[in-house]
Amino acid sequence: MLTIFLMTVTLAATPGIEELERAPVEPVKLSQADLEKAQSYLTRMWETLDSLQTGDVTVTEKEAIAGQDNTYHFREWFSHPQDLVRYDVMRSRRPNRTSFVRTAEERLLVFWSQRDSPTTVVRLPREGPLSYDRTDPVDFRTLGVANGPIYRSRLPLAWIQERVKLNGPKTTGTLSVIDESTEPYIDLIWVGESSQKFKTLLRLDASQGYTPILRVHVRSDGKQYHLKSHSETTWEKKNKTWIPVRVHIENINLTFSHDLKLDWKSVNEKLPPHTFTMEGLELPKGTTITNEKTKGQSFHEGTVGD
Repeated sequence: MLTIFLMTVTLAATPGIEELERAPVEPVKLSQADLEKAQSYLTRMWETLDSLQTGDVTVTEKEAIAGQDNTYHFREWFSHPQDLVRYDVMRSRRPNRTSFVRTAEERLLVFWSQRDSPTTVVRLPREGPLSYDRTDPVDFRTLGVANGPIYRSRLPLAWIQERVKLNGPKTTGTLSVIDESTEPYIDLIWVGESSQKFKTLLRLDASQGYTPILRVHVRSDGKQYHLKSHSETTWEKKNKTWIPVRVHIENINLTFSHDLKLDWKSVNEKLPPHTFTMEGLELPKGTTITNEKTKGQSFHEGTVGD
């Protein structure tokens, strides 16, 4: 049976769907010239994304999950060359503030005071998983190429680079279409094999450093294709660097969406050295400090002001 598209109102209204409908349902081997051209476009995209090395950005994020809306306000400072980051988040539904800092030696989790509860700092080893909600910082270089689960998992750029290739793993598919007919846009479409019937479109804007502005993913149930996820990203140039300023990420099957508005305070400028230190947090007197740097051990280390 010929696999067809489910042209619902939502599906038809999504940018990139018509291009995916025209794409083959099985992987197609492109010419060597087309493969080299596509690789050059991807290389330029990675170079543009990776040019964002340090920053100070404030983000308003509207999140919708299964009909429940939340708004988060967070600020993030980062230095990729030094692998340093500070992340402050405030929830609107349950007003409380949490901070995360990766210093040169350790990670710090800060739960700021609420009502009668004092501010608490948890000292953790520099590497390893975190078990606290929404404490992982965002790698803003991934916006535009990340789908919803990747964004929510806070996966880094290097993780995505290993998977977005001309002929990637089965979960990525094979690049089967390169379309340059609508300047300045370039559409790259990956197609999954018979056991993995899906299509993924990545649209680059050649006039903006080959930044990724659209990502659409559809998957077949054997009879028809269904829209699974899509994201749209708007970029602006600041300090000679392309930065994301508005992002919409939506996963249809998991029924969640994220809308981000980013306000960049600085881009690729030197940040104050105290930004990524405990001293830079300016902890209030009475803050309790707990040490969990050794696995399986937790002890009270002290109180600020004692």
